[in-house]
Amino acid sequence: MPVSSTAASSTSVFQHRAFALYWFSRIASILAFNMMLVAVGWQLYELTGSAFDLGLLGLAQFAPVLLLTVFVGHVADRCDHRFILMACQMTEAAAAATLAAGSAMGWLDSTALQLLLPHGQGIWRPMLAEAQGLPS
Repeated sequence: MPVSSTAASSTSVFQHRAFALYWFSRIASILAFNMMLVAVGWQLYELTGSAFDLGLLGLAQFAPVLLLTVFVGHVADRCDHRFILMACQMTEAAAAATLAAGSAMGWLDSTALQLLLPHGQGIWRPMLAEAQGLPS
């Protein structure tokens, strides 16, 4: 059977090295971040045993996205998108490292979890979506 032109054109984007690296790194980043979200929720439930605290964690993740989406579109229009993407990834990495260190050293409690996690994703997520040209 002949290969259709749409199938050939859909695989050709991965022939561009820069796009392939970007795509695979975004997939790895998204997978790692979602694994961290599950681990943090699990750890919070292990610490408190409270479904209410788990719900507050979800609210802490969602509230910055809801509040900042209107404003970050202007920032995304005025700043270099590569800088925004790097800042988003570095902020998420710093939050993940802080969460890992706090968990390993034993000073991480429910309040720290609810304060650290939104800085890793909630504040930078809307800006990241705007920078990539995706709907927020």
